Amino acid sequence: MRLRKTLTSYYAALERALPKKAVYLSSIGAEQSSGLGLITSLHLLEQTLGDLPIPQAFLRAGWFMENHAWDVTTARSEGKIFSNLYPLDRKFPLVATADIGKAGADVLRQEWTGIRYIEVTGPEQYSPNDIAGALGSALGRAVEAVAVPREKWTEFFVGQGMPEGRTEPRAEMVDGFNSGWIHFGVPDTEHVTGMTGLTPVIAELVASGNREA
Repeated sequence: MRLRKTLTSYYAALERALPKKAVYLSSIGAEQSSGLGLITSLHLLEQTLGDLPIPQAFLRAGWFMENHAWDVTTARSEGKIFSNLYPLDRKFPLVATADIGKAGADVLRQEWTGIRYIEVTGPEQYSPNDIAGALGSALGRAVEAVAVPREKWTEFFVGQGMPEGRTEPRAEMVDGFNSGWIHFGVPDTEHVTGMTGLTPVIAELVASGNREA
């Protein structure tokens, strides 16, 4: 498996270099050993590198707010976003990438021993309806969230550009969020709350789309 070979190479390089400390971007849910889909790679990252003899910190970040860049086009053209996360009023842990970067920089300036697992989330949780509302405010029009039926996910993912036959890991990951299998509040983890709310991130995504148009 290519991923395992890559992680083995990372381990060998870090074992030779023995840096003073290491901080990695991991993910919400990475403590689970199954049912993770795309997040499986980060579970393996934690498992493979976890016994290096240096202080290490794994940042388990929430769902990136910037993932919703893919919603700008349909929000603008149709007044709709199409969501695989549901129910549409359920709030999920989202975080801005800037806050993840700040958390990583802050941790690198700290001293510790052993391994730290740090959950990184935004100041609030947000639902697909909240995301639609933020897009509506940024675009100056009504925008509604529409749930994509589970049986339509493969077609939907391929329409977004994923190769046919490689959509199942993404579907498994989203199933994990929807079922609550992928969650925050794991015992023995630290928790960092970022300062960036959803509204400015969505406004910047819309502004970027306007500049590219």
